Amino acid sequence: MRNRTCLLLPLIVITLLACSLNLERGKFWTALSLSPLPTPTPVLYTLGPASLDSGLDELNSYRTQITVEVAGQRNGDDVVGHLEAATEVTHRPTALHQILRIDGHLPQTRIPGGISEFYRLDDQVYLKKAGDTLWSQFTAPDPSPGQFGFFELEHLGALPLAVFTPPLTETLNGFDVRHFHFTETDLNHPNFIFNQAQGEVWLADPGDLVVQYIISTTLRVTVPDPTAHLFEQGQLILHYTLTDVNADFTISPPADAVPTTNILSNLPRLPDATIISAFPNLVEYVSATSAISATQFYQQELAAREWNAEDVTLFQEKAHLTYTKEGQRLTLIITPTDDAQKTKIVLNLSPGPQ
Repeated sequence: MRNRTCLLLPLIVITLLACSLNLERGKFWTALSLSPLPTPTPVLYTLGPASLDSGLDELNSYRTQITVEVAGQRNGDDVVGHLEAATEVTHRPTALHQILRIDGHLPQTRIPGGISEFYRLDDQVYLKKAGDTLWSQFTAPDPSPGQFGFFELEHLGALPLAVFTPPLTETLNGFDVRHFHFTETDLNHPNFIFNQAQGEVWLADPGDLVVQYIISTTLRVTVPDPTAHLFEQGQLILHYTLTDVNADFTISPPADAVPTTNILSNLPRLPDATIISAFPNLVEYVSATSAISATQFYQQELAAREWNAEDVTLFQEKAHLTYTKEGQRLTLIITPTDDAQKTKIVLNLSPGPQ
């Protein structure tokens, strides 16, 4: 009897221990199944450049090619167009040459359809818009194509600050590049609202130069850029390529340019003038100078250059001035703009009394 009891006691202890272990194991697996798995933290990949032309001022020379396809609306009008801009730049010496081609229907724009061409050599500008037979020549401080009505299409390119998709490492146009993909969720632009976007950008290492950029998007323009205002809403496809970085080439004046300066170029201009449009016989620009001060400026300057006042009409902050000299008639219209800080000045040259 005593032996049987001795045998039962260890069996009871083992059974109780086994039950206890099974209970604890059940609690462990239950706790494990109820605990959420940790979510991996997404990795953010920063891009660096703020715009397509970031870093270009640091180069000795380069060429860019931009093509734009646009279909949308502007002020109720349909807009359909294909634009190409081929640009070459040198910084020592300072020179720029651009050929702009426009096909399609682009209402309310300053550049006509066809091929227009722009040269800048230091402060000298040579300009021939589509349909012109002769070159116009102007002198302007730090001139750019946008000041003369050309579209600066690179302003339509929107770059993400960062993306969550890791880049690919590639070689493109002789550069070691990082190839990023992005969508509308990666874009935050002060002038655009993106409904949909698919894009790619190739950045050169080091320096984060944009070597190539592609975007296909539908968007709405909230703050129009006057140098790139094609439409208010619609579809945009843009391709940009950078080549010939620090290549050895020279930009010379157009061979068929007439070696005389346009009379309008020699006329006085307010120091802070930003040229909106320029034609052989017309220049339009804006200035922060008030309309009254601008009128006084031209009255004094033209009198000093022996232009004869034919008509001076002043009305509140507007002025219409007519001057003649050596068979030329100069008409000036000075008016405020929608921007309270700006004044618009239009100079128009035409044949006058002989």
